[in-house]
Amino acid sequence: MARLLKIQLEKKLPNTKTFVDCDDLNDLTRLFSYVGQDTETFVILGSPGIFLRKWCIGEMVTAWQGRIPSRLLSWPSLVIPDETFIESYSTNVPDVAELVKFGISLAEVKGMLRELGQVEILRLPGQLTPQHVKDLVDSLLGFRVRSVMRLATNSQVEIDSGCPILADPDNIEAVASATVLSILLKPLLLGSHVPCPFVLLKGSSVLASTKTSLMLCSRGCFKSPQIQQWLLQACRSGSCSMIPVIAEEYFQIPSASYETELQEMFFREGELHLYSMTLQALFEEIAVVFVPQSYSSTSQDLALRARQAAQRLTSQLQTLQTKVFRLISSSQRLENSDLGDGDSPEAEYVTRAF
Repeated sequence: MARLLKIQLEKKLPNTKTFVDCDDLNDLTRLFSYVGQDTETFVILGSPGIFLRKWCIGEMVTAWQGRIPSRLLSWPSLVIPDETFIESYSTNVPDVAELVKFGISLAEVKGMLRELGQVEILRLPGQLTPQHVKDLVDSLLGFRVRSVMRLATNSQVEIDSGCPILADPDNIEAVASATVLSILLKPLLLGSHVPCPFVLLKGSSVLASTKTSLMLCSRGCFKSPQIQQWLLQACRSGSCSMIPVIAEEYFQIPSASYETELQEMFFREGELHLYSMTLQALFEEIAVVFVPQSYSSTSQDLALRARQAAQRLTSQLQTLQTKVFRLISSSQRLENSDLGDGDSPEAEYVTRAF
């Protein structure tokens, strides 16, 4: 989300620098001077756990001490500290004591937390759309907008024959990462055979005419009913190739036993195995790593990763369906060698699912 906001704010304010605190990690202590001396507006990205990070708390105290205009962008699950949490803060965050050597006392930390209620709060919706991002940026700049909490209506559902980027629509960071990737990819794909990339919105479909696509992989994304629907649509289209993009540092590629974890979810006859085969086919492609929310991901690193994704998209790729058929045929041959002649019942279910 931080990278997305930086890109959009710098578009709106071309002569103003937007600084993300992880842009300079050579000396973390300099963060306080950046906030205290070089900042006109201070934005707190209120993701869960933000109040447990000592460096973030140190930046907040510095902005509070300097009376720097501040806004809190609140994730839906963010809980504002109450008095019980504040009073036991040194127990909850014992390393906050290290801020003393930078002139920040525990009393000042508690004072800042108690006055958070005076900070303007912008609340993120549960699902992020391009309109939400535009409204959010306008709000940060002080423009009058309609509620940022507005959810997408049917008129906002994007139908496009371009190159869809699939991201878990209920994961704000995943959608933000997908949006950053689409922004960086657009100029790189101009003049190529790959159509314009865009983030597929919840309720939309992967069109049968889709040729290329990207799957943004985040924790738990393959248990999302929307992701399941999109991947099955991409597989059935017959023309869609797909490249996986790993968007979280600790994401794990589904193992061979992942199908067992999915059995509690609703699938029509044959779809569970087809979906499992589709996931196997997806990761036959080498994944691109693109992690905007990582502290080690600088703007230069993300630009390099986007170029890698563009090169992959413009290369010759097999369709998901081709790979799935090959996996099914291979599996069927193995089962037939054990069962004797005749088609595998499992393969018959998968064929029905198509």
